[in-house]
Amino acid sequence: MVFRQAVEKDALAIADLHARSWQLHYRGSFSDAYLDGPVLKDRQRVWTKRMIDPPGNQYCLVAEVADQVIGLLCLYAGDHPLWQPDR
Repeated sequence: MVFRQAVEKDALAIADLHARSWQLHYRGSFSDAYLDGPVLKDRQRVWTKRMIDPPGNQYCLVAEVADQVIGLLCLYAGDHPLWQPDR
């Protein structure tokens, strides 16, 4: 397994992983119509934007096996008003 910084070319693989995760784990939280329908296109739109024009506080890593993205970590440092450092 290899861990590396996510790059723009990873957007669709990340979106697929994210959509499949939501389909598996968020039944009952999101509608079945959404999870069985537009969730993949929605995640593709979101991740394409995130990877093309990432905010300065975005940190994304992917885990790969045989050049296939199998895991994701993405965080936004200082993004929560309660936990961000004083500015």
